[in-house]
Amino acid sequence: MKIFVFLTILLLVPLCCSANENECPAKGDVLHWVADYCMYLAETDDFGNENVQSCFEKEQAFKIDNTCENRMKYKKKLCNLSLVRDSYTSVEECYEDKSFSGPTVRNGGV
Repeated sequence: MKIFVFLTILLLVPLCCSANENECPAKGDVLHWVADYCMYLAETDDFGNENVQSCFEKEQAFKIDNTCENRMKYKKKLCNLSLVRDSYTSVEECYEDKSFSGPTVRNGGV
């Protein structure tokens, strides 16, 4: 049931942004950024995975405001992980890449 609630919320989170938020290089919703971070950390694409759920709760994802600053924080965390696994030569290169995001962010939910 807990997983169902998480998945439902991830799918239904509104993407409301102020004018300044529209200029943020990390688009999408912070819950999606946290979900991508946790799935990347657990090396799975299964949001229902126990390690992903544990990470999501540890990050207190539902208490994080959907601000550019918070999305950029999780983008940087993902970039740190991506440096080891992907083709970026530095965290800064990844961080500055406006097209970089995880699949949950790109798809607008799980």
